[in-house]
Amino acid sequence: MLSQNWTKNRYLFPVVPFRYSGLFGVQFVSVGAPLRSYFSVSVYRGQISDIVEQIKFPFVKMKKLLSIFLFDHKFSARMRLFSVCTILLFSVIGYGGSKSLAQTPLDPLPDVMIDLSHSFDSTTIHWPTLPGFKLHEIVKGWQEAGYYIEINSFELAEHTGTHMDAPIHFSEGKWSVHEIPLENLMGPGVIVDVSDQVADNPDYQISADDLVSWEEEHGKLPERAVVLFRTGFGAYWPDPARYMGTDLLGMEAIPELHFPGIGVDAARWLREREVESVGIDTASLDYGQSETYETHQELFAGNIIGFENLANLDKLPPRDFTVIALPMKIKGGSGGPVRIIAMMNGWDG
Repeated sequence: MLSQNWTKNRYLFPVVPFRYSGLFGVQFVSVGAPLRSYFSVSVYRGQISDIVEQIKFPFVKMKKLLSIFLFDHKFSARMRLFSVCTILLFSVIGYGGSKSLAQTPLDPLPDVMIDLSHSFDSTTIHWPTLPGFKLHEIVKGWQEAGYYIEINSFELAEHTGTHMDAPIHFSEGKWSVHEIPLENLMGPGVIVDVSDQVADNPDYQISADDLVSWEEEHGKLPERAVVLFRTGFGAYWPDPARYMGTDLLGMEAIPELHFPGIGVDAARWLREREVESVGIDTASLDYGQSETYETHQELFAGNIIGFENLANLDKLPPRDFTVIALPMKIKGGSGGPVRIIAMMNGWDG
């Protein structure tokens, strides 16, 4: 039975925007929350949870629900008429579904999922002045009690392999890893392919003009975009000599680093667009010859998240996919290893 508070909040129901996906799947966007936060209306307001639970079932359930409003005279005639029309409308929408909306990047069951992370092992590339990844076996094998078990420990610097740069990495007082809101760890992704420019210049710095050209060809960046740059250097993983420009370690390696990165003018452009995060298939957001890491500074001052050493960017379309990146939640961390994926529908590569 409906809550008595329903009539007090009767104007809430029609103003909540909705999207639908699949058979009887009706979702509502919470007006009081960020636009990208989706909630089932059944938990959005307790006063209307009974309605939605009925709507989610086949039409045979509609008789009981409609009778609540048609024959319960504690509701006004106007209220009963409005409620019946609303229920029927949402049920028809749910029944019909929408293939186009059901196949948006937010669909919980995408056709394609691409892993954008490299595996961690003894070949994992790391910054020359930092320690590499090490896996230590603690126990492995069958035990006298009759069970099999494996336990390892590992060690690595935060900024090793495919990892996240938290804004605090180069901007005092900004988010550390554990402070990053979950909604900032996912968003609509785009691929900006600069592999042609990089082919003749391993020290290429991606420019604002590259981003303007991308928009001219593919349309405006989506709101709160996850912008991923494909330089083609991902094909060199895990060969440090080709990927980093040198296989030297220690401070002597720093002057020898040669790989492309994001120019500071592009970083300013991205910050002005209020993108959510940026990523690249090289060892750093800044190009290898950078001495002051201006791109890191510019992006992180705006609490924009960074991803480095990404994999499989060549398998993604220019846009219309969703990125989810979940790092190890290190309290106070300036970064950490991340499992990052792209999800999409209707893409065959």
